[in-house]
Amino acid sequence: MKVADTLRYEKLNNIQLPKDTISETGAIGTILMHPEFIYKSEFLKPNQFYNREFACIYHIVKTLTDKGINEIDNFMIMGEIEGNKAFKGIINEYQDISKDVCAWLDDLKLVARTDVESYELISRKITANAFKRDTYIKLREMANAVLESGEDINATNYKLQTDITNFADNYIVDTDIKTMGEKADDLWDKIKSKRNDAGLSGLPSKFKDLNEYFTYEDSELVVIGGRAKAGKSMFFLNEAIHKVDNGVPTSIFDTEMNDEKWMSRFLSLKSGVPIKKVKNGDYSSEEEKLILNAKDWLKNKPLVHLYDSEWTKDKIYMKAKQLKQSIGLRFLIYDYIKVDDTSGKDTNEHNVLGDYTNFLKNKVAGSLDLAVMAGGQMSPKEQRLADSDKINRYASTIAYWIHKTNEEVVKDGRDAGNCKLFIDYNRNGEQMEEGQYLNFSFDGNTATINQAKKFKTEDNDTPY
Repeated sequence: MKVADTLRYEKLNNIQLPKDTISETGAIGTILMHPEFIYKSEFLKPNQFYNREFACIYHIVKTLTDKGINEIDNFMIMGEIEGNKAFKGIINEYQDISKDVCAWLDDLKLVARTDVESYELISRKITANAFKRDTYIKLREMANAVLESGEDINATNYKLQTDITNFADNYIVDTDIKTMGEKADDLWDKIKSKRNDAGLSGLPSKFKDLNEYFTYEDSELVVIGGRAKAGKSMFFLNEAIHKVDNGVPTSIFDTEMNDEKWMSRFLSLKSGVPIKKVKNGDYSSEEEKLILNAKDWLKNKPLVHLYDSEWTKDKIYMKAKQLKQSIGLRFLIYDYIKVDDTSGKDTNEHNVLGDYTNFLKNKVAGSLDLAVMAGGQMSPKEQRLADSDKINRYASTIAYWIHKTNEEVVKDGRDAGNCKLFIDYNRNGEQMEEGQYLNFSFDGNTATINQAKKFKTEDNDTPY
């Protein structure tokens, strides 16, 4: 129901229906300050606001964010109002607003909520009041229609049920359920469309022979476990740059490295100049050219690195959805799942890893149709991630990145590299037996990882 219809009904019937102007003011102020919060109120529609001026602003911000615009200022809002006859007409109804729209928008920002939970709460209040208003009006209309109807009781009953169902659709998501037979052709076309030129499904790894075991598929989650400072982030960096180099929009959500630290490692990887030289400036003129070329290479690439030491599920989901719309995000790396993510909640390491794996697989990878890779830190005393069985329920692949001991390097041979990857669990490809692992050569000086000449090893003495 349109806002104007509700106001007209109140006037004609001399009645005041439920409303909450404080919540509406707070909601609009919040999305003006934090446009990305609007992804947590997708259930809220502009016509559910009681105040028409707020409905206009909500509609404008939603439209802009859906276009991938992340920074929204007053002048952008004012431009949208001026460019829309209906919006301009509504705003002009309020003289206090129309004489200085910019000041009005600034005043709204003063009551903005700072956390997404508070914003979601007031958004639900707005929807609840809209439901009460619309339900009251609809039921009164239906009651009058029943009394005035000349139809038989069966026809009246049918119309009553149909009207109620159609009305409820405004507040309930329509799932449009189809049989598998009806979806078969579309699903087959989708499966075929995901094959790449190499005949693989999903995004291939930088490491060609690793594709025999798994690729990075939409809606799937790959978890790479490892001990602290073992080089997981360097593994992620190598995969990220490979994807970007092949035109795949990619983002890294980082819990430890800020942009500057990440940039120094990227420049080293791409240029071949050691990280230490990149940071301290002790490089030759030729090396400087390589570094600058690496920097320029990055400028037009679809790569986003976001650092936050206190990522929450809401932040992860909203940023991922925002990037899905703005850059067409396909590959997301979350580095890494750790206990600090509980934000003070009383839970243990096992529950955190399992809970976050569930969230990344179903809410992020599944609902946003992204290929997701995440890191998980192994505790010093464990050979696998805490509560691996719980993680297995959700992750598509679980592998462990491990530095070889000096004894293992000697035993495996020079061609087998200095690091190994053991695939502990794999839903989408070849499994590994105890004692098997894949070999990699890791150069920490340049953050470079390559698959070793001797890629596969079987060793019954290994603890993995």
